[in-house]
Amino acid sequence: MKSTCGISSRGLVPGIVAEGAANGPSARERSPAERPGGRAARRPLAADVSSPTMGGGPRWLAPVAGLALSFGSLVGALNPCSTETLVRTGKLFPKEGADLEDKLTFESVSPLLIRHPCNYNLALFLGIHVFLTRNNFESSLIPLSIPKSMQVGIPKISAATFSSSRVVMVINGKVFGYEYDKKTWSTAKGVETKVSALSSECCCYSIEYHCSTVSHYIYAYARGKLDDSSSYIYFSSTAGLEFEKFALKNKGVFRFTSSPLGRMVLLPFSMAFSETVTCLRPPGLKGIIICWTKRDMKISFNSGQTMDPVILLKTQNFPHTSFSAANSTLIYVTASESELAALTEDYQLFYGSMGMQQTTLIQIKKESVWSNGTAFMFLRPGILEIIKPMEDPGLRAFDFDQCTVNIQPLILGIKPSLQDCPMEILSGQFANQMYVIDLGEKIELNAAFVPKPSRGTFPMVTVSNPHSLGFQADILENGYTSDGNIRFILKITLVQQHISERAEKDFTASEKLSSLSTVTVDIANKGISCIDLQPLTALIVLGCPLNKRIEIVRDITICNKGIMNAKVLTENFSFTISKNIYDPSLLGGENAAKQDLVFMYNYTQMGCPALVYYNFPWLPQLELWHGQNFLGHITSEFVMLEVNGIFDYTYLLSVKEAKCESQPQNWTSIMKSSRHKTPFSWNRENYITCYQKNSKAPLKWLELRYEVLGGSTSNRVIFAKRNGYYIFSVSVVDPNISYCNLSTVFSVYVYGALPHSAIPAVPVAAILSLILLFSLYVTYKEPKRLHTLGKTHWKIFHKSLSSTLNNLNRGGRYSHRRVRTKW
Repeated sequence: MKSTCGISSRGLVPGIVAEGAANGPSARERSPAERPGGRAARRPLAADVSSPTMGGGPRWLAPVAGLALSFGSLVGALNPCSTETLVRTGKLFPKEGADLEDKLTFESVSPLLIRHPCNYNLALFLGIHVFLTRNNFESSLIPLSIPKSMQVGIPKISAATFSSSRVVMVINGKVFGYEYDKKTWSTAKGVETKVSALSSECCCYSIEYHCSTVSHYIYAYARGKLDDSSSYIYFSSTAGLEFEKFALKNKGVFRFTSSPLGRMVLLPFSMAFSETVTCLRPPGLKGIIICWTKRDMKISFNSGQTMDPVILLKTQNFPHTSFSAANSTLIYVTASESELAALTEDYQLFYGSMGMQQTTLIQIKKESVWSNGTAFMFLRPGILEIIKPMEDPGLRAFDFDQCTVNIQPLILGIKPSLQDCPMEILSGQFANQMYVIDLGEKIELNAAFVPKPSRGTFPMVTVSNPHSLGFQADILENGYTSDGNIRFILKITLVQQHISERAEKDFTASEKLSSLSTVTVDIANKGISCIDLQPLTALIVLGCPLNKRIEIVRDITICNKGIMNAKVLTENFSFTISKNIYDPSLLGGENAAKQDLVFMYNYTQMGCPALVYYNFPWLPQLELWHGQNFLGHITSEFVMLEVNGIFDYTYLLSVKEAKCESQPQNWTSIMKSSRHKTPFSWNRENYITCYQKNSKAPLKWLELRYEVLGGSTSNRVIFAKRNGYYIFSVSVVDPNISYCNLSTVFSVYVYGALPHSAIPAVPVAAILSLILLFSLYVTYKEPKRLHTLGKTHWKIFHKSLSSTLNNLNRGGRYSHRRVRTKW
């Protein structure tokens, strides 16, 4: 939800607040007849018309009308409040369970008011009593308590912050979370030592993933030396539910957790470090840090790389340039995205504007209205709200005195007069919006501005993360206003810094990692008077656009070839994977499975399996899509892994055949080095090409299979001689395609392998060998035996024929013709 910083009319409204309900009726929910009539110039009533009931029962308070007090009309310059309201509603809070809770208190002497940066109705007041409101203190509240079952003793809060839908607090050195929707408490996990401080950010530009995840990050730490063995920094990415240790070296300066800032030497700065140094970060993700002690204040616009002093302007009532020179002690500092306010111990209120070239403060009022027990914060540009709890004797609930201070009329009364704002118009539709830039892309933003005549003032463009985001700005004339002033257009082109060709390599952040940056357009040398012309800021995400994805080309599937009907796949279809061919640890067979695996097929996710012949070296084709727009085919490097751990497939090329110059990564090495072992552990962020010399991975094992597909090689997948299903994950590892981790899951059915015979192979081969040898023997021996036998038969026949002819010649009784006929 984007931040809505409007102010509503406030007043005392009839109604009863029940325990467990929201914080009572809000002015935004009342009928027009019940709402206070704007900012009426009336004093609040002092009478209390409440009366106790008979018999010592619960006390009922009659509604008391809340009235606004107009600045200057009745109280003149004595009261700085432009409106003042005593918020007092009917109270009905049962006492049951109160003895099972301990009331929270803030350990600091000065109260603190923390508003949710994205929802100004949600706020936390820290003081002697702690209050959580969800309607900007527009109803009476009972102090916030923690159950005695949490065993915290006397609960003292040292730090608190909003994170997502929770309030995270440090109570007696431990981290607790309070779900204000459910009104439940929980103890954070992973914080092993005592902590005293919290640090977090909230992103209010969008509800999309890139922005919302920022609001889940929290750091918890104890103030002191980092080399103390009992002190650690803890980091949470789960809105304070769980923490883990975060290691940083103690150098006595700001330290950065990302490259290239981690390599930079930062400029030192000095403060009165014998005193407690308090640092705050205004909302907006601009990289602004404000640090202050009792006598000094400094500000950084570049996440602490440099610290600049906050300058005090001399006035007729405050002729000093520093707090120490005025012998004033700072007790409270608050800031909005572009404004700054400070309160001293002697009730002097200072207001300032955070400028790009310098930040200045000016004393605008000295008044006891913000005495002890009050806290204040900006409601919107130029409007401060002061909150003071008012105890109602005999009742659990507290009322609230609300005072809103309009800064503009107070500034107009300062002597000597301040210089007026040098700009008439500064506007842009990109303000408070979020934009996403993927690798190789750029966007253009436009801002309109009209400088005052003869002032020569132009806006300046800054980015909070110049290591990732580069820009080019051009100013063009765009006609005239109705009063004859020139109208200008500021055109801003935003690109990734590493492709802008305007920064050295060591200055730019890694293109493998996505990052955030804000771009701000503000007036140069604007001073304090430009309250109505606030800076224009947008959040730029150098990362993955939503709905950018890859898909697998499946022209031939088991469905369109009639092997299986798609309806069968949707009806709880499953198949069994033999324990002999899969490794549940995804280490390629190092850990054998103990039993067969039954896999339930998800047709919604994977559709019909692609059909692949087992004896055909195969390479899937990948398509890149953004929403419904086809962007092209991906031909760069990608990797695949069977998600169930099947390992009976291999790759066509070896490391040597792929012509690698260093030992390439493979799935086994990736899994052993990954903290979370998943089929997507190998991605664009940890991929290292083997086509560059790498002293950490010298070329050793040339015969290993090269497991990267695509790119400049002709590598393919070789399946085993087996028919069956494979469920593959595929991830694009080329870091130059997109910030997205482009990955998906798809299925393949391998066919064409003949089924294995049920007859044992060795006996069958032996028998066939014997038959072959016998056939060769017969072929060689039989012709000789037949030839000998033929000769013997011919001799017998010849003897018989000769004998017969001789006998016929002797007797003369047979003719030759008869002899031939008989034979």
